[in-house]
Amino acid sequence: MVARIIDQIKYCLQSVLVSHSLWQRINRPVYHPITKHILRQLKRDRKGPSVIAVALLAALLLFLAVAHIYASVGSGVIWLMPLWLMLYSLICSTRWIYRIVALISRQGRDGVLDEVSVIPPGRIFIYLAICKVVLHEEDALAWLTLLRKIAGGVLFLALALAVLVTLNSLEDIDTSQLLLLLAELAFFSFLIVHEHKQSVVLACLLPMALSRRLKGQIDGTSLVMVCYVLLQILSFLIAIAVPATLQAFVWRYKLSVDIAAIGLAMTLALFLFIREMFIWSLWRTVLHQTNAESSVLRHSTHAGKAIGVKALGSRVY
Repeated sequence: MVARIIDQIKYCLQSVLVSHSLWQRINRPVYHPITKHILRQLKRDRKGPSVIAVALLAALLLFLAVAHIYASVGSGVIWLMPLWLMLYSLICSTRWIYRIVALISRQGRDGVLDEVSVIPPGRIFIYLAICKVVLHEEDALAWLTLLRKIAGGVLFLALALAVLVTLNSLEDIDTSQLLLLLAELAFFSFLIVHEHKQSVVLACLLPMALSRRLKGQIDGTSLVMVCYVLLQILSFLIAIAVPATLQAFVWRYKLSVDIAAIGLAMTLALFLFIREMFIWSLWRTVLHQTNAESSVLRHSTHAGKAIGVKALGSRVY
């Protein structure tokens, strides 16, 4: 009875946090005969440098750019943290989107999608299988996830040490301000990891939702990339605009609310929330187009355990 209640609670949370549920499914290897066929197609079309090489080069260049801007504008660069993370995700996701679009288009031309539409789990399984094969090629997703976790931990420790050094030189310490600052630091660390998960899920959902319009590889990739960039920018602009509008409202009516103190935390929370709403809308669109049930994430349609650090170096079959 208790186990059933816990399962129902998890299912309710999965219905709300779609990105987490999809991430759990995507972040698993696929053991299915059709995966071998998709993997062979992917290997035949493999071109260019690996995703890991591109990601490491992008991380180095982005770090140098942020350091240069920080030297010019100071701590104001922190407000642009979601923008830096989205830019990095865009660089890493571009190749993934290109390959996912290519494989979905190819399955459509070969008639595979029409054949599996009449049997469970249908197109959803093909879509997820394609995404998993692309993301786990050379264990790219596992390595990038580990890199994000390391970056989040290092940033939290660096900022926490800077705060402690500053507080050591102060005689009077405001406990509420200290707790708020520590909460913001923890939120920063969480943002670095969760933004990566949301960006990966968006990169997978957009080709699924736009699959009916993916007639050509170049045109399809361009359409998905434009939508991907627009959703990313829109989520950032709304997250910035809401606290600024509230601050102007407080100033106009002279309310005793300190929006500036919680403005950064509010911006980061809104940023993640808006993206979650985009992901939820796209997932509902995919379910509607494929005539699938919302419980498709509740039950596993494949074998395999979640990928962890121990899985690095494994192959996807």
